[in-house]
Amino acid sequence: YNEPISQLLNAGADVNAQDAEGQTPFMLAAVNGNVETLVLLLAAGADANLQDTAGRTALSMAAMNGQAFTVAWLLRASEADARLAERETGRNALHLAAAAGHDEVVALLTMTDLDSNAPDANGQTAQELATAAGHAEVLELLRIAALPPGLREDIERPTAGESQEISAAFLRAARSGDLVELEQLLDRIAYIDVRDHQALNALHLATRHGQRNVILRLLRAGASLYIGSGGQNWRPLFYAIENGHTEIVTLLIAAGAPLRNMDHSGLTAVYVATNQQHEEIMRRLLTLTEHGVSVNARNSFGGTALIRAAYLGNLEIVDMLLDAGADPNILTKQGVSAIGYASNHDIIQRLRAAGAN
Repeated sequence: YNEPISQLLNAGADVNAQDAEGQTPFMLAAVNGNVETLVLLLAAGADANLQDTAGRTALSMAAMNGQAFTVAWLLRASEADARLAERETGRNALHLAAAAGHDEVVALLTMTDLDSNAPDANGQTAQELATAAGHAEVLELLRIAALPPGLREDIERPTAGESQEISAAFLRAARSGDLVELEQLLDRIAYIDVRDHQALNALHLATRHGQRNVILRLLRAGASLYIGSGGQNWRPLFYAIENGHTEIVTLLIAAGAPLRNMDHSGLTAVYVATNQQHEEIMRRLLTLTEHGVSVNARNSFGGTALIRAAYLGNLEIVDMLLDAGADPNILTKQGVSAIGYASNHDIIQRLRAAGAN
């Protein structure tokens, strides 16, 4: 539906027009999870923080309906204010998501500056709403969010002899998702960025293995999304993409994971998603081209994500990349463009239609 929307906007339609209930096109797109439409509307000047007659925003509507990636995109790309609350109930996005049991959304919202202990108009907190509805996983996420940030400074750290054993146990807990063990060891490790023999730290391991609650706890304790691993220099986002952890990718995007970074070979997040042929992750990354995601970045061999997708024969990813502005005529260091690597007839035709020569 984006083409007719573009036509209406070009004809002068008000992007922030509100219906009888005060709802805008931006809100309607958010509640239905149409992020591509949100991208279009935001570029046209949509106000992400307008409220309808009940006081709901695009963000609170998306949260209430469990639209996790929409929530992540709004937090990352639109400066949506999670503190805005419904007028009658006083419930913000976190209250609404907690009451509905949308744990993936709650995980995203606990990384904002929202006070997880703030009451609604009836004096109920998000935790109390989740308790009343029996949402155990939401309660665990809210417990993590209520923990003090950083590592404790009022305890004695291990000696050099103890440190290696404690670090190994800490990294095992991160990899396996043993949150109880990890929390106990957080009070004993020398520093949060301890690494294993492959130069992977706890956050690298947790993202590689899809351990959401461990990731949240590590971020709360001060783990960095900017630290690369040894060798490849991969950030946590790359490991989540490589292993197809769509929910973790969404979480890291909302948490502010760097999107411009390349590894030592010049690979980007988009290239890794292409190489692993993770179409849904690719779709999500490409909604953030205005926020650091590059479709034409070249690796150390001069290759691009489009060249790789053409070589792999993945028409869906080729389509997505071309729609996002990928250049079909970029050459590798060997002087070959995407069409030279394509063997799939449909991909060759698609590249020619996009101007490949």
